[in-house]
Amino acid sequence: MNSRSVETVRQIAAALSVPPEYFLEYRQWKAKQLLGEAMAKGLIDLEDIELILAGKNTGTLRATNEKGHGPESRRPARTAISARKIPPDH
Repeated sequence: MNSRSVETVRQIAAALSVPPEYFLEYRQWKAKQLLGEAMAKGLIDLEDIELILAGKNTGTLRATNEKGHGPESRRPARTAISARKIPPDH
């Protein structure tokens, strides 16, 4: 979707009193935007996405890849996804 399409979906959503996320195309566009931004900032990488899609991410950072390394071993910064899942005392 281009910026014009996004604005059109937002206007239609407002007219129907539904959030823009009601529309699949908007959700897909938004997901691509969020992933692109997070990857550009180094907050998430392809392996993180693959773990989520494979259903191996059980809600903690303790998920491991095939080499037995968790996300902490790859990079020191927490991802936006993982930051919500780790209690503050960790």
